[in-house]
Amino acid sequence: MKINTNRWNKFRYTLYAPGYDLMGRYFKDPRKRSVESLNIKPGDKVLIIGAGTGLDLEFIHPECEITAIDITPSMIQRIKVQNA
Repeated sequence: MKINTNRWNKFRYTLYAPGYDLMGRYFKDPRKRSVESLNIKPGDKVLIIGAGTGLDLEFIHPECEITAIDITPSMIQRIKVQNA
């Protein structure tokens, strides 16, 4: 039997979306250190797979070309609203 985990993940992360940023703030310092360790420079191209609501975007130089993807449309919508 094959289970479609994508459908389940879309469903559960749609439910998590409203509180996702609150929980993400708890891990702000480790996320910042992780992104900083990548040594991303202005003008670099960055691909974020599983971007969630885009919490890591604040740690990436604004002159970078960023592509952020996520399986959950509600998460991507939050990225668009927060970065409009």
